[in-house]
Amino acid sequence: MGGLRTQLEAQDCTLLVLVPEPLARARRLARLFRVRFPVLADPRRTAFRSFGYGRRWGFVQQSGTALVERDGTLSYLRRSSNPGGALDLAELMRAVEGRPH
Repeated sequence: MGGLRTQLEAQDCTLLVLVPEPLARARRLARLFRVRFPVLADPRRTAFRSFGYGRRWGFVQQSGTALVERDGTLSYLRRSSNPGGALDLAELMRAVEGRPH
């Protein structure tokens, strides 16, 4: 993930991890997965829902990737009900590199 951080910083971007859990759980997850980016807790799921993420079939938590510009414009969004499909790095980098600066 260090390479990803360098690539994003070169494009004036920062990755934030949003966890729809209380702060203590978000901290545990960050330690468990050795996340090297800021981890934000969203226990009320307010931000999470604003991206359209929710539960599917009543129990599968959606996740994904969003690219939000400094002015608040959403320029890329990926949703997945499969945790492994939440991040498509090549697709994200194309979106990052193709956005207006």
